[in-house]
Amino acid sequence: MPSIKTELFPTMARRKTDPILRLLRIGRAFSFGWCLLAAGIILVAAGPFEAMDHQVYDLKLGLRAHFSDVASATDIVHLDVDDQAIHAFGPWPWDRSQSAAIVRRLKEFQARAVLLDVIYSSEGKTAEGDQAFFEAIREAGNVVAAFGAGLSASPRPKAEWAIHTTRSGAPDRGSLRSKA
Repeated sequence: MPSIKTELFPTMARRKTDPILRLLRIGRAFSFGWCLLAAGIILVAAGPFEAMDHQVYDLKLGLRAHFSDVASATDIVHLDVDDQAIHAFGPWPWDRSQSAAIVRRLKEFQARAVLLDVIYSSEGKTAEGDQAFFEAIREAGNVVAAFGAGLSASPRPKAEWAIHTTRSGAPDRGSLRSKA
């Protein structure tokens, strides 16, 4: 004998046993899960937590330096192109003569090594600035510069700039040249 619930609400009895409704519920659950996953990926990729991540990282390094037995290096100096430098010397990129002056000044301070984390991928603003920069690097003898490599779809790029070095690692005279 059927119960009053199934007589008044026949769909309730069918909901528990109907395979189509069961598949629809499973499909909704998967769709909801995929939406949550996509939202999470977008939040992480968009970087709203990037500032907080930097702060946590700085805190972690500060705590590690504070509680570590290893002494931190005090003889490393980092020069940065920040707003104050741009205000003083003008917009980036500067003429290579400015980079030459920096390298020469670091040599005067007896820097053991100078690392340039700048990719000089094309000619500078002036040929004189390029030459002054290369001469400063050669004179210092302790400069390591960044470089980049990439792939091109064309077999031969229209203009490719290359820096050629001597055996000592210093740039060769006239080393910035076009290979058109």
